[in-house]
Amino acid sequence: MPRNGQYETLPRDVYCDHARVWHVTRYADLRDALKTPDLGANFRSMLARHPAFSYTTTSLLRGSPIFIDGPLRMHIRHMVVTYMRHTLTDALRASAQDMVTDLVNQIEPDVETDAVQTLADQLPARVMRYLTGLPGEIGQIICQHAATLGEGSTEAFPSTKRAKEIENSAQELTNYLGPQLAQRLKNPGDDLLSYLVLRRDTELLDDEGLLALAVFLLIAAQVTTASFLSAIVQTLAGASQILPRLSVNPMLRRGFLNEVLRLETPLQIIVRRCLRDTSIGGVSVPADAGVMLHLGTGNRDPDEFEIPGLFLASRPNVLNHLAFGGGSRACPGARLALFEGEAMAEALGKRFRRISADRSCQWKKGQVLKSITELPVIFHA
Repeated sequence: MPRNGQYETLPRDVYCDHARVWHVTRYADLRDALKTPDLGANFRSMLARHPAFSYTTTSLLRGSPIFIDGPLRMHIRHMVVTYMRHTLTDALRASAQDMVTDLVNQIEPDVETDAVQTLADQLPARVMRYLTGLPGEIGQIICQHAATLGEGSTEAFPSTKRAKEIENSAQELTNYLGPQLAQRLKNPGDDLLSYLVLRRDTELLDDEGLLALAVFLLIAAQVTTASFLSAIVQTLAGASQILPRLSVNPMLRRGFLNEVLRLETPLQIIVRRCLRDTSIGGVSVPADAGVMLHLGTGNRDPDEFEIPGLFLASRPNVLNHLAFGGGSRACPGARLALFEGEAMAEALGKRFRRISADRSCQWKKGQVLKSITELPVIFHA
């Protein structure tokens, strides 16, 4: 099945580029780098490339956990992981299944449909509105702005128009989400925002940091999950004979979803900062150096995955992919993303017999995030 050639790169030894940033691309080196305590949070100087951004935008981005180390990061991770552990219940599964069934039932069969707009963008937004308890219209607006801010923040040199869109979304998120957090403090519920407000350590996480954390969780749940869901549909359009079996075979569904994550890794690159002189893949990396971990390339390393360009849901090591990172910084929302992917694949398999595509999908250009902006497909009943 066709792949996005932009990401077809081969692993190589750890190397340093002209900007003195170190690159890690081999699977074994990445696995070790993700686990080592010698690599810390992303270096804040990355944000200096956005001089046009206001204090509001910069504070939302810099308050993200990817820029934080030490006790605050541990506190944030503990809160999020604990919440996810208690939330992924049969009740959420049933609700997610109802949401995706409703979306799938709205798809008109045998008519070309943009699966990004009608399905992949919609499901994570609905799930997050459910988890956060955000009211319908406000929740929809907040999720839309979170997606704009999240996608825009991965662009190294946004255009003037794009920078204005990012600025607007940051301001709107502050205006909408700030009062929602304040309201939860007065009248808490059993939603994610109430949980963060009540469980945070105010000495570690102030109001500004709390807002940035809430925005980060919305971005992470929306942007990367939507990319994953789009990739599922795009993959099925190239191998639709598997679709009916996904609805009745949980083991096949599990392998299929993880193979999609391996081949179409949403977050292609994550950036770390070297906390002290260390060695990665036998190469010495100095303290304070920026280190780029190329997860997408590592997931195509032939030393780990035999015939890496081949989609094979039955791979014996199908769960070994690095799409969710690893170590103490592994994605705490991994199970939620798989939750949504499983629900969507099952619902599609129950209603449609195959998916086809007469036109190519449109990929978003960028090194960090691998996502589809337009996915015209036909769902055949």
